Amino acid sequence: MSSRAKERLIALAIFVAGSTLLLPGAEGLNLLRQGDEVMHIATVRESLDAGSILMPQLTQQPNSYKPPLLFWMGMLGESLFGRSLLADRSVVALLGAGTAVFLFLIARLHALSLARSLLISAAFLVSLAAFKFGRLLMMDLPMAFFLTAVAYSFVRHWRIQKGMAFMALAGFLTGIAFLYKGPLFHVYAALLFLSQAGMRLWSPGALNNAPRMREMLLSFLKDGIVFSLASFLVPSIWVAALAASGHTGTLWFFFVVENAGKFAADNQPMMRIFGGWLLYLLPFTLPVLWIAGRSFLQPVRGPAAYTARVFFVAAVLITLLHLLPDRKDPYYVVPVLPLVFVAVGLSLRKEDRIAGWLLFVQSAVLALLLSIALFLFASTYLAVLLSLLLLAGVCAGWIAASSGLSDWKWGGMHLLAPAVIMLVMQFGLLPAVTRPILPAEQASLLKGQGVCLVSRNWWDVFELQLLIPNSDIAHASIEERIHCADGERAVVVLQEDMSAPAGYARLAEWSHWSIRPIDFPDFASLRFSVSSPDWRLPFEGRSVLYAPVKEASQ
Repeated sequence: MSSRAKERLIALAIFVAGSTLLLPGAEGLNLLRQGDEVMHIATVRESLDAGSILMPQLTQQPNSYKPPLLFWMGMLGESLFGRSLLADRSVVALLGAGTAVFLFLIARLHALSLARSLLISAAFLVSLAAFKFGRLLMMDLPMAFFLTAVAYSFVRHWRIQKGMAFMALAGFLTGIAFLYKGPLFHVYAALLFLSQAGMRLWSPGALNNAPRMREMLLSFLKDGIVFSLASFLVPSIWVAALAASGHTGTLWFFFVVENAGKFAADNQPMMRIFGGWLLYLLPFTLPVLWIAGRSFLQPVRGPAAYTARVFFVAAVLITLLHLLPDRKDPYYVVPVLPLVFVAVGLSLRKEDRIAGWLLFVQSAVLALLLSIALFLFASTYLAVLLSLLLLAGVCAGWIAASSGLSDWKWGGMHLLAPAVIMLVMQFGLLPAVTRPILPAEQASLLKGQGVCLVSRNWWDVFELQLLIPNSDIAHASIEERIHCADGERAVVVLQEDMSAPAGYARLAEWSHWSIRPIDFPDFASLRFSVSSPDWRLPFEGRSVLYAPVKEASQ
């Protein structure tokens, strides 16, 4: 078998392994959720029911907040596999596996060993970014897939320099990704392109050689023209199709109102963005930040170090870009994290014992915290079994950090503890602690019934629809007259303090994971309220079910 055929076979194996890792768990709600996902799922299902494919709709109106590609992915999944959460999320999981394939291919382009290349792909697949967003109908991991594919195309063009095929491919992929987030992805790709151009032009060979500088500028200009023309092909077709079908108002809302709105919200602290690096690089945060910071202090020697520097610079620039709008959610950095993983892999040296020990210490701390949580929330038998697995992984990390091993053993042992930590969290801890906003007992009572939902946000209806899909749900705000408490519908009050409406009696009360942003109490209020019977954790919400008196008395 030729080396190219062998590489393709390994890439296929990575895709299958990644899909096998990310698809399990996507069929339920025992996940680290993201609030916007319920609206995405509702858009997919309503659009399919209404036959509104070109322009997805929500609440019988065009969903002008986002371009349609994410919704089309959900529609494809439901068309192939039927209506289920797994069908909605399946394409996202496959794109997560595809991202790992591109990381492997980028590593192999730089002649990294097979073991090192597989380690990069595996590390990304067991990161919190992939474990969380690979199981959600969110655009962040699909954008990561396309940005990684664009990066691969750029690297192929930079390394081969034959023709413009890969530069045109990068532009075409950028145009497709426009249908996730609009022109923002063009900015991502442009920053990646400019990072490489800046690195080349800032080199001593260019700065001290005027003819060389002119030649490089001309080359970048040609590349930029080809890339730009290719990148606007798909967006132009989409805009023309909407304009021809009479949806110019939707285009105006998306390009102007929606994007301007990101600068009109309450300005969030800038550290939220950098918190995305700390959070979604888990369980590798400490060694990744160490290697990334160290790489900026070392000279660039060789193609691998050069590409790593380009990717690090692009990741930092894209992160800084998100400081401009007022909204600075941590998950905005997820699309750049695959570039960070491959840059770390290209910069990693086995003799860097500090990185190995940082990974060991972080794994040991995470394993300890996870074991404590298991003993608190899971059964004792399960907690003991999973804690032993965590201990074995941590011991393997200690051996890898303190011994000289081959690439295969060194990489496998370093990866064992992080992989076990993520698997135990997803399949051991989350099912034990997850509490939906409507328990199974109450969902059974309300199945097929009329429900009046009282909550702060109208989109909470979509969360409830996931649990009682065949019920007729009306929404009322706590700040307005509860118009749907008509004596026929049951009333569900989500995380609001409200007494029973006239003609209703309290039937049940329960606690669940909060659907609001977490506001941690200060220490004074925590000490004061911890002894109160009404005290609750900052991520805990409490809700109430009121039934008409004639039903509650039965």
